[in-house]
Amino acid sequence: MDVEQLSCVVDDLPPAKLRLRAKMEKVLSLLKDSLGSTGCFFAQFWGLGKPGFLENLPYPHLCVPNSTLLAYRLLEGRQGLSRPDILDRAWLDGFPEWTSNVSYYRPDEYAHLSDAIACGVRGIIAFPVIDSDQPDCRDTVLELVTMEEKQDFDLEMERVSQALQAADLWTQLPRPRPQCFNEVQIAALSEIADVTRAVCQTHGLPLALTWIPWGDDDILKLGNLSFWSSGEPAIERTACYADKEMQGFVHACEHLFLIEGQGAAGHAFKTCLSSYRTKQTSFEPDVKEKHVKDYPLAHHARKYNLNAAVAILLR
Repeated sequence: MDVEQLSCVVDDLPPAKLRLRAKMEKVLSLLKDSLGSTGCFFAQFWGLGKPGFLENLPYPHLCVPNSTLLAYRLLEGRQGLSRPDILDRAWLDGFPEWTSNVSYYRPDEYAHLSDAIACGVRGIIAFPVIDSDQPDCRDTVLELVTMEEKQDFDLEMERVSQALQAADLWTQLPRPRPQCFNEVQIAALSEIADVTRAVCQTHGLPLALTWIPWGDDDILKLGNLSFWSSGEPAIERTACYADKEMQGFVHACEHLFLIEGQGAAGHAFKTCLSSYRTKQTSFEPDVKEKHVKDYPLAHHARKYNLNAAVAILLR
């Protein structure tokens, strides 16, 4: 296994970092065994250095097999990140972020974009990592990079989660929402599905998503306009419509939730709740032009060439 040695003297590290490094090396060893046959990939741990600054020099990495991805790690400025980046967003938001191809990011969304593409970087996912010994401290990110454009990272999410747990680390992955709808809600969702399908097929629209507010405790907040204080909207796939080309975008939506003001749906909720008026629609002229920080599906929207979007708040 190609795991780089610490660039500093190991004895100079505090005991907590020594223990964390040992856990990281165990994770990389397990990933080599579980993902090594799936193709070339590069994995790198990042940790918090100076305030607001992620660095990789004190932490191990893995490259399977040896490839030009090593050149990506050694890019000037890649030893520490202080600019907005996928790693920074995963660390701050506390949830994984991924893209099938880094070319769907803009330069102000992904540091060293052109250099990364030149080094063969394509798919990438970043996991915020929490040490079970310090559960209140989220100061580590695991970066996983591939040289192929990936439809999704489902397999990698599963294997990384297993490897982290085996090393007494963990990350927060999107979890399926429980199907706890009552008969009235099931009927309403069925009606929404029928309407969205009819509208999309009649007007040649590729996609319609239904977002439902859930609480942090997985309690449905449908019909409760105070839900922003305790939860976020996630899509309900049974009430969505997508043509064949848009199935991948819907799958990407299932991996996240929106927060207040994000995208047309988040803005529709925010406008209604902040103004207490009856305005129930929100329009985005081109979702591809949104920054991924303001709309976490923007890079996926660019992949599927989505444009205008309108959100209608149903009561």
